[in-house]
Amino acid sequence: MSVLLRSFSTAAATAVAVSTFSPPSSSSALSVAALLISCRSLRSLEQIHARIIRKGLEQHPVIATRFLSFCAAFSAPAYASSAFDRLSAPNLIVWNALLAAHARHSPLPTTVALFNLLRRRCSLPPDAFTFPSLLSSCSHSVALSLGSSVHATILRCGLEADVFVRTALIDFYGKCRELRAARKLFDSMRHRNEVSWTAMIVGYLSSGDLASARSLFDEMPKRNVVTWNAMIDGYVKSGDLVTARQIFDKMPERNAVSYTSLIDGYAKAGDLASARVLFEQLPERDVFSWSAMISGYAQNGQPGAALKIFLEMYNQNIKPDEFVVVGLMSACSQLGSLTLAKWVDLYVTRSSIDLGKAHVLAASIDMNSKCGNMERAASLFESMPNKDLISYCSLMQGYSLHGAGDKAMGLFRQMLEEGLMPDSITFTVVLAACSRAGLVEEGRQCFDLMTNEHLIVPSPDHYACMVDLLGRAGRLTEAYELIRSMPVEPHAGAWGALLGACRIHGDISLGETIARKLFEIEPTNAGNYVLLSNIYAVADRWADVSELRTLMRGKGIRKVILFICLENQTSPYQGLSLMSQATITNLPMNQRFGRGSALRSLGSASESEIETRDDVGGMKGKDRHGRRTHQDKGDKTRDNRRSQTLDLKLNLSLLPARGDASRRMGVADDASPASSCLTTVASPSEAELGMRTPVSTEAATPMVLAGCQRCLMYVMLSADDLKCPKCWSTALNFFHNTTTKNKTNSSNKSRMC
Repeated sequence: MSVLLRSFSTAAATAVAVSTFSPPSSSSALSVAALLISCRSLRSLEQIHARIIRKGLEQHPVIATRFLSFCAAFSAPAYASSAFDRLSAPNLIVWNALLAAHARHSPLPTTVALFNLLRRRCSLPPDAFTFPSLLSSCSHSVALSLGSSVHATILRCGLEADVFVRTALIDFYGKCRELRAARKLFDSMRHRNEVSWTAMIVGYLSSGDLASARSLFDEMPKRNVVTWNAMIDGYVKSGDLVTARQIFDKMPERNAVSYTSLIDGYAKAGDLASARVLFEQLPERDVFSWSAMISGYAQNGQPGAALKIFLEMYNQNIKPDEFVVVGLMSACSQLGSLTLAKWVDLYVTRSSIDLGKAHVLAASIDMNSKCGNMERAASLFESMPNKDLISYCSLMQGYSLHGAGDKAMGLFRQMLEEGLMPDSITFTVVLAACSRAGLVEEGRQCFDLMTNEHLIVPSPDHYACMVDLLGRAGRLTEAYELIRSMPVEPHAGAWGALLGACRIHGDISLGETIARKLFEIEPTNAGNYVLLSNIYAVADRWADVSELRTLMRGKGIRKVILFICLENQTSPYQGLSLMSQATITNLPMNQRFGRGSALRSLGSASESEIETRDDVGGMKGKDRHGRRTHQDKGDKTRDNRRSQTLDLKLNLSLLPARGDASRRMGVADDASPASSCLTTVASPSEAELGMRTPVSTEAATPMVLAGCQRCLMYVMLSADDLKCPKCWSTALNFFHNTTTKNKTNSSNKSRMC
């Protein structure tokens, strides 16, 4: 609505200017006017400004008015003020153009100061094109008292009967949710146009009164496309996509805004299929429609699809805006690709996007921290002139994911010293950092600070973090009592964190109690069964392991297997293309993995080979002659172990990125960060495994990703020697897919689910 009012104001002001001043007669003035019309960027406007000065047209009122209007269009109010200061005798029309530029892009005090300066210096009093800009600035800041004073000034000037001024007042009171005053002004209008009707409808929609808005919409004698789009946007924001689609289908004429509003609604509701269909039907896609699709895929946990959409936009030479870049950074942070993050950083630096904006900086900090580049994230954070809660939480979460809980706590103390008030999300990040770093006392202090000093009611997420903190520290009974004392019903994340702690510390009795509770909450979550099975396996209770596996097969529950996509380091753009072809899904917070896949690195993500294991003691594959082999675990000498320890150090770069992935797998966060992405798929059935043709590759020593229960760290082992290179322990959790072909093996090998 405000966009429509501004466009109407600019058009009216330009019409008055043309009628008051004769158009430039010289060829130079005409050429400059044509250049202003074709201007598409601030850089071009600066070049045109230089030409205006060279041609001696700087004092021309029509040229000056058009120039200031383009400064407003390119969000450059300071540039507009500097050009205005060079005018010797600006008239009221030029003053109005400058006021409109500051009303759109400057704070309310700056706009009010400029209005007072206009009243003192201009020879003419404010007219009907002055007050709408000032009212628009008041509505953006929801300054009801100041806007009421402006209304009184309008009455003293005798301009309330003007249609344009009356419409601006209706828009102001509607956005301030003073619907009675807005409706009184609307009913007293003798002549209403489409803008007046739309302003009143938008006022009802802003207050959530969809019934009154729809009633007024049905009474409207003539509707334009802006009115239709306002109704679609109102129903989309209320979550009623069915009615929004019905209005969209009834529209006699649609534009890009119509499509983009509905696309954004479908994307935020998770219906990406419908959003993509509308996106493909869009005749002319602008940067806003591309941004809606990229943000939609990123927010719904499909960063690969978001990158693919960005590549299409990139190949069509469409320049992204800051919102597209924020969506792209969100997708990169989910993938954890360091190379891709560096490419995005370089791309943003070379583009015209203002990296100094708060939301762009916060997204960049979040991307670099989750991708492992903490130095870059910290430098961006320090470069922020005004640090807010979002930037603090982004950097603290990065330190938390990389095991630097002490730095996260130091950042939290710095935030408190600067006077920022932490909210519920901030305490969730801080408690998670304490949990990962094992800072039990600091976590207790933060929890007490949240409840006693800041009076924040703990949410289930806060309790889950405290349970995880106590469980990792071995205080299982205390963690269990905390869950039982929760005033709200604990969710599966809290129970899952405690069950993982029972697996680490070998508490079978408590683990069985918690597992039964989880089976009631999440009866189809395979991770809970896997954790309990691992607890039984460590205690050599193989009968219970077999019984649990039989229960899983009877319920049709399949385990979730983990794939590691190795990044192609040859070209960032090629890596971007490869990442966009992957299907990335978010995992549940309490998801735990059993055995995963043996991995052979062939140097490219698209050529990585995933093999499956039948048990802990053997590896199925092919030898260099293409024959099927089954390598049994054998005892090796210490020299071989030392050589494999060296291989382990060389293969640490294959491990997944630190953070949520490692926490979900139930291992510590002290592994080396690397660029990787996680993809989960359902385990293949026995028939699928039997029908699958093995991929023939060159001979290589199969490597197995495992987690040592004693050291609580990632290890990459050779299939020939499955022992931790640090403590020589065989108590390992293997991350690979389990098949059921070799169930006849009756030996008591160390098998885990």
